[in-house]
Amino acid sequence: MMALLMACPVCFGAADSEQVWAAKVGVLVLLGFIVPLLVAIAFIARSWSRRARALAEKESAASHQPQSAQSFLGFTQKTSVVSARSAVDLKT
Repeated sequence: MMALLMACPVCFGAADSEQVWAAKVGVLVLLGFIVPLLVAIAFIARSWSRRARALAEKESAASHQPQSAQSFLGFTQKTSVVSARSAVDLKT
């Protein structure tokens, strides 16, 4: 049964023929392109994972700090003081 599934010597060619050698080189060239590409994708995924973890830690640390109304709205103490001084200067 196995003999029927195997290719005949005419179809397969000799083991030391140029066709077999070219097929082996073709496989190596394709691996030479595909493996570095997959490695680059893995490094990008690892980089995105690290950035996401750092961002999640930063957000969780920020959520545990008490927020005043000014910092909640996105204004800091300094900008509100500067804005108040500017408003006073404009009125006078």
